Amino acid sequence: MYYNPTTQEFLLLRDVLASTGLSAEEGAERVGDWYLLHHGPEPEVSATQKVMQQGIGIIDGFYCYLYVAVDKTAEELLLEKKSSRYESVSALTVEVDGMIFDANEAAQTRIARAILARSDDSTEVEWVLADNTVASVTIAQLKRVLLSAVEQTGTEWVKPYK
Repeated sequence: MYYNPTTQEFLLLRDVLASTGLSAEEGAERVGDWYLLHHGPEPEVSATQKVMQQGIGIIDGFYCYLYVAVDKTAEELLLEKKSSRYESVSALTVEVDGMIFDANEAAQTRIARAILARSDDSTEVEWVLADNTVASVTIAQLKRVLLSAVEQTGTEWVKPYK
């Protein structure tokens, strides 16, 4: 990106060359009144801050984007927590009788369908476990998996609001 300090315009090199009729190699520091923009140093930020561009300045003789640390809004912080929640819920597993089951929301739906389709708790079904092995499990075991998964999901679901 190139910057013209007189007009305060920003253009790509190809547009600078087209508008000025000049020629230059990619990465040329200056093309007529246009200067290659560099990135200035970014400040360190805490978990509740973000980096924002503040403007253009000269650092060590080069035109640079200037950056500052600003506090994230409450909405941004909540969105980050919700994203973290999604990752946690997506990775849930439950152990029942030495077997580890996927317990994310899609797995909970599959388990609930298997339970609803069968009335006898002793009925056995083949099930793919979290490690991708196939095991024979009972509906009673799947009910225990679902109960634990729903409880874990509930615990994770409210975390962003605490």
